[in-house]
Amino acid sequence: SEIENPLEKLPPLLLHPFVEDVIRKSCSSGKPGKVKITLHERNHRLVLVTMSSGVSGNDAQSEDHLRTVTKRLKIFYPSAFSIDTGMTGNMFQTTLTIELGNYKRINLQYV
Repeated sequence: SEIENPLEKLPPLLLHPFVEDVIRKSCSSGKPGKVKITLHERNHRLVLVTMSSGVSGNDAQSEDHLRTVTKRLKIFYPSAFSIDTGMTGNMFQTTLTIELGNYKRINLQYV
């Protein structure tokens, strides 16, 4: 990973569903799979790329993860993120891009 600003903050566990999903996909065929995860941040733009072998697309669980994380992203980064999925060679790739400068801080009040 290559992080230009190590003090940049993200909402807790925002990237977790992407990492969990790529590991689950790589193990789903019953054969040893390959996983590649890259993360870099430059000029307030964060890019997470996950790649896994053995899977050619999203399944129901992956779609559920994407729906859930998309809802969270819309809260914190409205109109400032993209998620792209597809095949790169024999690896399924998911790319998350976030414009970090558009972070919407929300105040949660507990009663």
